[in-house]
Amino acid sequence: MTRRVTFKRSVAQAMALFAVLGLFWALVGARLDQDHPLRTMVVVGCSVIGAGWLLLAVVVVVRLRRLRASRDAVSER
Repeated sequence: MTRRVTFKRSVAQAMALFAVLGLFWALVGARLDQDHPLRTMVVVGCSVIGAGWLLLAVVVVVRLRRLRASRDAVSER
């Protein structure tokens, strides 16, 4: 049986992807910075996760506004 991918599931998967990418870049940053590896891990990892989740928030807002506009257009007819 094929599972239908919903918008919520897609957003959750993208959030998980950005979390994994953030962890990866945090480890890379810690490896490259010999003086303050922990601080670099936190800054780089949180920056990647924050930027990704902010992008997803914009996508969700745009999607909800488009959905609301299409519902309003249908109700006006």
